Amino acid sequence: MTVVNYAYAAMVVLTGNIEASKKAVITVDSCLQRVFYAAVTAGAIMLSIVLLINSFRV
Repeated sequence: MTVVNYAYAAMVVLTGNIEASKKAVITVDSCLQRVFYAAVTAGAIMLSIVLLINSFRV
């Protein structure tokens, strides 16, 4: 079993910087695509879990 943890792209979105947000989302998507195709080629199973947690201080 291999476990990979990608940076949380939504953290960049929270900065309000649209260009940086686009780049972050595209980068994570590209990385996940590469892992997916490698898993399919190897005959492996890929499980992707997305954890979305927003914590705000009031």
